Amino acid sequence: MPDSRPPRSGKRLPPKDQWYRVLDDHEDFQRLLSNLGAVITETDPEGNITYVSRTVEEAIGLRREDLIGQFEASQIHPDDFREIRARQAQPIESVGRQPLRYRAKGPGGEWRWIETAGSTRFVGDDGGVYGVSFSRDVTELLRAEETLRETADRYQRVIQANDFVLVECDLSGVVRFVSDSSERVLGFTPAEMMEHEPFELLHVEDRPRLEEQFRSAIESGKPTTLDGYRVRHHDGRWRWFTSTGVGFNHPTGEQRFLSVTRDVTESVEKQRVQAELRERSEQAKRLESLGLMAGGIAHDFNNLLTPILGQASLVLSDLPEDSPLRGGLERIQRAARRASGLTQQMMAYAGADEVEAEPVRLSDFVESTCRLLDGQLGTSVQFSLELAPDLPLITADPGQLTQVVMNLVTNASEALKDGEGAIVVRTGCATYTERVESPFLEETLEPGRYVFVEVEDSGCGMDAVTRARMFDPFFTTKFTGRGLGLSSVLGILRAHGGTVELETEPDQGTRFRVLFEAGMDHVAIASEPRDEGEPMSGGRPTILVIDDDEGARHVVSGCLERVGMRVLEAADGPSGVALFKAHRSEIQAILLDRVMPLVSGEETFERLLAADLEAPVLLMSGFSEKGDAEKFVRWGAAGIIKKPFLPEDLCARVQSLLGRD
Repeated sequence: MPDSRPPRSGKRLPPKDQWYRVLDDHEDFQRLLSNLGAVITETDPEGNITYVSRTVEEAIGLRREDLIGQFEASQIHPDDFREIRARQAQPIESVGRQPLRYRAKGPGGEWRWIETAGSTRFVGDDGGVYGVSFSRDVTELLRAEETLRETADRYQRVIQANDFVLVECDLSGVVRFVSDSSERVLGFTPAEMMEHEPFELLHVEDRPRLEEQFRSAIESGKPTTLDGYRVRHHDGRWRWFTSTGVGFNHPTGEQRFLSVTRDVTESVEKQRVQAELRERSEQAKRLESLGLMAGGIAHDFNNLLTPILGQASLVLSDLPEDSPLRGGLERIQRAARRASGLTQQMMAYAGADEVEAEPVRLSDFVESTCRLLDGQLGTSVQFSLELAPDLPLITADPGQLTQVVMNLVTNASEALKDGEGAIVVRTGCATYTERVESPFLEETLEPGRYVFVEVEDSGCGMDAVTRARMFDPFFTTKFTGRGLGLSSVLGILRAHGGTVELETEPDQGTRFRVLFEAGMDHVAIASEPRDEGEPMSGGRPTILVIDDDEGARHVVSGCLERVGMRVLEAADGPSGVALFKAHRSEIQAILLDRVMPLVSGEETFERLLAADLEAPVLLMSGFSEKGDAEKFVRWGAAGIIKKPFLPEDLCARVQSLLGRD
């Protein structure tokens, strides 16, 4: 097909009155082009440049005279020239609709990006097709765009690598922009996030505080941190977040808040667990300290009760049956016994009471114990038992187990509002696959099978403050003097190697569950009796009593002397050892106090053993610790008697000692 273009025969210029030529010397027009950074270029049908506006040197850095007459293709990057030719091949009426970007040579031969935002073609007087374009150098603009793209790409990588969400809100809290990471972090796409009402996803408890901090941040224009608030995830869970942002004036004139929001749920949960562990540790230390204090008080109290009970019993034994003094003495004796029961609870709390354990069928035991409560809970209390049959045996002290059940039921009855409600006592067996922990006991139980008794009530429940202190001795929400019940429960569980679980909320009732290991072997070591022999002969037996408490020492001496024994008294360990050495051949038994100042009962016992001790030793203790009994029995002691004791019990124990080989 023949070429329809006119043959090339030098420069063929269009009419000289073209508007851009006419305005070539118009300063205002040139200034406008300069401000726009624009260049007007004309090319002939062969692609030669026939005209360039004066702004070319300023805009692109090339001299005008160096361009006139040049073939345009020589100035264009080869990869871009094909697209330019394709544009030139289009019909005249379609030209100029879309901007065109291409590379052209700069003054130093470097490639510069040129954008032709508008171009046109027309037929000259000679019939040739001429082109006029309106162009500008956009090299720096493209570099800025590339930098912006790189920055945006970095920002996207940072967002994707972290639990960050970028959020922009207006003054009313409406989300105007949110990063794509919202779907990964919160489960909502950006579009879904922007569909929600302002602050709708915030937890109702956190919303007022966040709204106030949000508006203050916008007004101040200073960087602000919004700590510790909850946002609802798409799956309905509440997640913890923190935000750092700043208020700014948007180009539209609006005040907005741009924030980087981060999911800190794992950190908050870790802090919560650490706080619970610290609280559990502090609780354990507090209870241990209180236990030591309670044990010490119980020991001193028992030493005081020993002469009270002993002297009252001795005087009663001397009075005739019709004496008017007997009533008063008997009341003293009963009061002392009640006080002794109180010290038993204190020692149970301290974990210092001896565990005389034996196999127990828990359901049968609970049923018989609860029968004792018939008629004591009131007619308005719905009391019921849900006892599982055929439970594994547990090993426990029946007397202490009775305290546990009675104290829990009593506590439940006192929690009922106006004495009305329901109490359920259950037993059962549960298998735990993880360690069993309690915030009230420092020990944890290994995974395994446990037998439990639980007491549930429909009463007032407990708040956090009450829960934290409910096992403290002498703490009570009732009236004064009711604080040792739950405290002794904790001590008994500590001594049995058990634990307690608790569920309670204000006005929602309370459920205590007490766990004992199924088939545990925690039988207390009892002193083995010596073989019975003939009663000792040779006159009055001589007994050595070593006790630092004068009242207790005199009561013991009085009791033994009344049954025909001779007593040697020592107020401390060294005196007792000296007396033993001086009367070794006469002394047939020794009564030794467990706790004494300067030289303890343990050290005194060691010194007696070193002096070739052969006489039986009966340990007297206000603590009556199981560990002490085991240790002294291993060393050869005959056993232990707990203070306070009645004269007849003491005499029976000593007579038993004297009747042995």
